[in-house]
Amino acid sequence: MKYLKTILSAWLKVDLRTLGIFRIILGFVCLSDILRRLPYIEVFYSSNGVAPNFFMSEISGKYSTKAFTLLSSLNSVSEVTIFFYIGVLFSIFLMIGYKTKLSHIITLIIVISIHNRLIIVENGGDLVLNNFLTKDYFFPTTSPKYHFVQNKYKQHNLV
Repeated sequence: MKYLKTILSAWLKVDLRTLGIFRIILGFVCLSDILRRLPYIEVFYSSNGVAPNFFMSEISGKYSTKAFTLLSSLNSVSEVTIFFYIGVLFSIFLMIGYKTKLSHIITLIIVISIHNRLIIVENGGDLVLNNFLTKDYFFPTTSPKYHFVQNKYKQHNLV
């Protein structure tokens, strides 16, 4: 068992600096994804657009699967705009590393809510972003502050 752990620890070792860069890039991708959808809030994401909330609830039958979205409870354009700007704020928090786990979970909920509001305008990149956000939550992207100053070559075993 010790031999197996030695072999796996060599292959499953990751540098925390790389995870930090990945977290910054992931936050930037979430930020750009939310910002590129801002001009289309009234058309696609509010009740004034092509798919009002009552229409979205009628379209899904009794036994069909329901997509998770918080946007179905928001009606006006101003409410949806505030929701989007909260997503922008927490994406920036994720990029800079402020309260990383909290900002990560809020960004995850907001991005998935935006993607699931109107699935017809979703593409494969949205699915990949949702998967990265979900899986990255369990990576050790938060470590003691300034770990790169304390130990230049600090690595974390995933085994």
